Amino acid sequence: MCFSATASFSAAALLIPTGAYCLYQSSQKNKNYSLLAAIPFLFGVQQFSEGLVWKGVEIGSQSLTMNSAYVFLFFAFFLWPFWIALSVYPITPPLYNNRKLILKVFIGIGIALGLYRYIPLPDHFPGMMI
Repeated sequence: MCFSATASFSAAALLIPTGAYCLYQSSQKNKNYSLLAAIPFLFGVQQFSEGLVWKGVEIGSQSLTMNSAYVFLFFAFFLWPFWIALSVYPITPPLYNNRKLILKVFIGIGIALGLYRYIPLPDHFPGMMI
């Protein structure tokens, strides 16, 4: 959210239970929607980690700031570049095989770019824990 710890924690407080409900509903109705239903939950976790970054800066804790930033960047750099295409893949009808092929390409590119951006972080920020 990039506004404040309060904004990030408030977003997380709304998104995590909403995402849990979406995941429950998808497990009851159609499991093909589970990856898509996980998006609010995952975004809520990302927002919670951003709130911890804000708190770490506020209290002057380099360890909290760096480790929370590492979690936040896991989502921003690694997960989201492929997750959206991955979440749509199971609900794409078999009739659209060309679209499924394109989604596979995007998933592969997203994973490759995500790894390229995320793996070097500890080298650039030695204070981060893995």
